[in-house]
Parts: sequence; C-alpha cells; structure tokens
Amino acid sequence: MGASAFMLLVIFLKKAELAPAAYYSHIFGLVTLMPTMLVGYMDWQYFYNGAPIPLIIAKIVLGFALMALFVYGILLGRKGVNDYRKYLFISLCCFVVTILIGFFGGELQYG
Repeated sequence: MGASAFMLLVIFLKKAELAPAAYYSHIFGLVTLMPTMLVGYMDWQYFYNGAPIPLIIAKIVLGFALMALFVYGILLGRKGVNDYRKYLFISLCCFVVTILIGFFGGELQYG
C-alpha cells in the first residue's frame, strides 16, 4: 500500500526522490509476508485441521501471488526505479491482492 502511495506521489507531484521509498516498501512487504504466511498456515492447521476450505485456498494462492509480485517489484527496482508507470502498476497490483487477502480473511472469520 505504501509503495502505491509513493509511486502516485512520484507521478502526479513529480517527486522522483520518493521512488526509492516504493522500492523499499516492496522489500519490507516481502520480508513481513513470509512470517505472516507461515503463521497463517499454522493457524489453518490448528483451527481447521488443514481442511481444504475454498477461502483458505484462495488466501494461500493470493499469498503466493503477492510474493511473486513483491519479488518482481524488487527485481524491477533493483537498479533504480526508472519506469514509473510500470512500477506503479506493480504496486497497485500488490495493493489489490492485499485487499483481496484481507477480504477473504474477513469472510472466513465473520462470514
């Protein structure tokens, strides 16, 4: 979410010095995603005995999709964020996938 905000500022306010912040947001997202997925997996095993519930399967698939998007964003920005529109698109994709993961988690918890 932060990467999207930084890239919008870069594009619309012409603040190119904020582009590295979007790159570092992707790194932070990837680093924090891994333990979150591990704890989510352990939670699924404990509370649902690993039952193949469609919402949980969707969250797992989306989690790996988010991981792939983060890795792609990191690789894209490794030598500097030059293509702002492409980086904004990747950041917005991460944002949408994160919202979907949260939505499915809410549906799972509260119905």
